[in-house]
Amino acid sequence: MTNIHKTMCEECNKLVGASRHTQPHGDLKLTKEKPFKSMFGDVNEYYYTCNECGTEWLREKGSYGQGWQR
Repeated sequence: MTNIHKTMCEECNKLVGASRHTQPHGDLKLTKEKPFKSMFGDVNEYYYTCNECGTEWLREKGSYGQGWQR
């Protein structure tokens, strides 16, 4: 979810549609890591919040991960 009081910063805009291999930018803070089992194997989800604009992100980076999701 995005902070309703600000638009997404330039660095967060670059993450829209980015692959699971794209690294987090410098203003993202890891807020939670959630491991779980899927039918494809073990998966980790990483939750981030941007210190610049407040955008919240989910990064799935396993073999079947969807990359960066808002």
